[in-house]
Amino acid sequence: MATPPIAASARVIVLFGGSFDPPHIGHRRLAVAARDAIGADWLLVIPAGRSPHKGSSTLFDGEDRIDLVKCAFGGAERVSVSRMEVDRMRNEPDRPSYTVETLHTLREHLPAGVRLRLLIGADQALSLHRWREPRAIMAIAEPLVMRRAGDDESAESLAARIASNWNDGTAGLGPADWHRRVVDVPLVDASSTEARRLLATSDEPGRDGRLRELLGDAVLQRVREIREGR
Repeated sequence: MATPPIAASARVIVLFGGSFDPPHIGHRRLAVAARDAIGADWLLVIPAGRSPHKGSSTLFDGEDRIDLVKCAFGGAERVSVSRMEVDRMRNEPDRPSYTVETLHTLREHLPAGVRLRLLIGADQALSLHRWREPRAIMAIAEPLVMRRAGDDESAESLAARIASNWNDGTAGLGPADWHRRVVDVPLVDASSTEARRLLATSDEPGRDGRLRELLGDAVLQRVREIREGR
C-alpha cells in the first residue's frame, strides 16, 4: 500500500470509513465537525471496498465512490481520501472490508507517534463489540462516537448503553470511558438511503431539488456524469 495521503505533521488522525453509496452532505459536515471538536490534525476518509455489514450490492462501484467522496470533501482543509479498501477489493473481490485489517495496515504505514481515532456513529458504537476483533480495533484506534445534536438520549445514557456491551470488567470500557469518547455533532437531515431511493425514481415531485439538498452540487453533477456514462 502506498503511504496514506496525510500531512507529515499530523499527529492525531480521525479515520472515517463507510460505503458512501453515495456520499451526502452530512458525511462531510459531521466528520469535519468531529475532527475539529477534538482538535485532531487530519481527517482520512476511507470508502469501503465491500462492507461486511451491508452485503455486496452497491449503487456505485468502488472507483465511482472514490470519485464521489473526493467531490463531497472537495475544498475541505486537512482532509484526504484513501483508496486502500477499494484497491484491496480489486485484488480480493469476494472479501469484505474488515476495519481491523484496514487499521493494521494503516498502523504499519504511519509513524509510531501518530494517534488514530476511529469515527463511528452511535448505532455503530452499540454494535462494535460484535465486529471482527473489536478489542484489537480499540487498541489501534480509539473510537470517537458521534452523538447528533437534538438526540433525545443524553451522552451519559448513550455511554452507559455502550458500556453495557463490554461488562466484563476490562479497564477502559466503563461508562465514564465511553462518555469521554462521545462527541456532539450537528443534526443533518440527509441519508444515503434516501438519496438512493430518489436516484431510483424519476417522477417524484421535488426530486431534483431534494437530491441537490442531500448531495450538494458537486456530488450530484458527478452522479449524473457517472450514470450518463453507463
